Amino acid sequence: MLGDAVFDGNSFDHLTAPLVTIGQLGELRLERNTARDCHAGCWLVTQYGSHVLTLLDRLVNQVGDAYRDLENDRLTALAEPLLFHATALARALPHELPEDQENREDTAAAPRPRALEAPSATDERHASDLLRQLSAPDAPDAAQESPPPAAERENWRRRLRDRFGQSGETRAEPEQVVVSPQATLSCRLSITGNAFDSGDAPALVVLDTARDSDASLILTGNQLRGHPLPGGTACLYLLRSCAAAANAIVHAEAADVLAASLVVLERGHRERHQTAVTGNVLVGRAYLPDRPDELPSWESLNSLTR
Repeated sequence: MLGDAVFDGNSFDHLTAPLVTIGQLGELRLERNTARDCHAGCWLVTQYGSHVLTLLDRLVNQVGDAYRDLENDRLTALAEPLLFHATALARALPHELPEDQENREDTAAAPRPRALEAPSATDERHASDLLRQLSAPDAPDAAQESPPPAAERENWRRRLRDRFGQSGETRAEPEQVVVSPQATLSCRLSITGNAFDSGDAPALVVLDTARDSDASLILTGNQLRGHPLPGGTACLYLLRSCAAAANAIVHAEAADVLAASLVVLERGHRERHQTAVTGNVLVGRAYLPDRPDELPSWESLNSLTR
């Protein structure tokens, strides 16, 4: 859980990533931070159910042409091993460490890592639902529509297992760990005036996985540069509302057909879209939500260099 937090004026050099958060996010501000020579930049993932970990576990275990499917859906950032390693380490570490552990001579009493449990059948089903939502963000919002037939959801689950391997088993209990709506934080992200230069992974990733979420992002005045191939320098997934303005987002290999500057897969709400991308310098292809013909094009609102 991370809320009412401010990261201001920090310098990060030669790290795997300056910031990776996976959990409940509330009000969070990143301002005037610098990242140099890091593998990845700042990655923010809201997690309100255990199925999110199931999905991230599976996406690193592709079978056949599964990675090509992720590439076509602009989701390669989520197959980055960084996410898998972060979540696996967090689940393996002991909940508590004994006091005075440094002075103990009895190594047999040292804390043991926790065993990683197989996902529940419910986790697997909800993970397949989330992957479908990411792959088809313009599809009707399942939270606003009647639930899909059980047979259709079972087909999604089988497709997840076929494309991204199997754990070999699922556990029946507990079915799923979720955060109650009463304890849910309102996610409000403000990312302003930062300079992130990443290596083979995106400089910025924001993923909102909460159902019925109203997460919002203000992205202004940042300089983002990265080299991920395939993939985007900045990837924004399933946010209810997003405003990006006056940013310079550069893919260092912009001439490559697999390079993207900005990827936005928005979350529709009651058939309304709440995304504004204006006044940015985008070097590399940009994959943005469709615009109605009667509105100005994204190209006319930004400087786009392919």
